Amino acid sequence: MFPYKTHNYGLLKMTDHALDLHTCIILPQTTSILEGQWTATNYSLRKRLHEMEQAQHELEWQKKNTEAEIAETEESISNLRQALADKTPPLMVVNTRLENRIHRPRVELCRDPPMYGMVEEVAEIAGVQHSLSEKLTTALQGLGTLQRTLERIDRDLESKTACVSFDKECIEVQFFVNQMR
Repeated sequence: MFPYKTHNYGLLKMTDHALDLHTCIILPQTTSILEGQWTATNYSLRKRLHEMEQAQHELEWQKKNTEAEIAETEESISNLRQALADKTPPLMVVNTRLENRIHRPRVELCRDPPMYGMVEEVAEIAGVQHSLSEKLTTALQGLGTLQRTLERIDRDLESKTACVSFDKECIEVQFFVNQMR
């Protein structure tokens, strides 16, 4: 017998012994590690799904509140516009009376308490109109902000809903794979 054949035969026996050792020791360890990672992944996936569902519910709550605020602001804007419109006729009446009093034919201009009262009334109504205009402008700006916030919430909610749906599908697939094992 040739020496290299003996040497190769010895190597083959050592390789068989190493494969048996691998099967007995390393394969169970690997299986254990993989099962541990499987469990950790499933836990992380369920935790993420729970967090996403909480975020989704929070966004739905914010959307409901923002829509209520928008409705209140729109009603407030409507009331402010009506209040401004309601102030126009009295202002026109007082201005007309004041003009008639100032430009009376063949009567000397006299500054008396009724005239001062009308001047004060014009100033008061104009001040109220100015105040209402400022409130209306502020309310319109607030409405714009609320509408942009609602759009952002809708986008975020759509994203969260898609994530929750995807995570549920992943859990269903994981459950199916687990049943197959």
